[in-house]
Amino acid sequence: MHVEGDTETYRLWVLERLLNKRIIRRGRGSSTEYLARWQGWGPEHDMWINAKELDHAPELIDAYEENANRNVTANGTPIMQRAQAVVILAR
Repeated sequence: MHVEGDTETYRLWVLERLLNKRIIRRGRGSSTEYLARWQGWGPEHDMWINAKELDHAPELIDAYEENANRNVTANGTPIMQRAQAVVILAR
């Protein structure tokens, strides 16, 4: 989907749900990434997104974390449920 602006065209990507989470250690620090599924796209287009890039969608991260903590199999593997969709603007 394209959105016409005053001088620029933006492409809208709809984030369908967060599938997984990983923490990347870098020196003394770390960063958190979430595996995202895009609405209308298959698993081959899933991608890891830094949590800082999702700062406009705290409800999506909260939904993922709540489901991950509540829905765990006997061996500790999270069972993911569908989260709310959020729109991300990208050039």
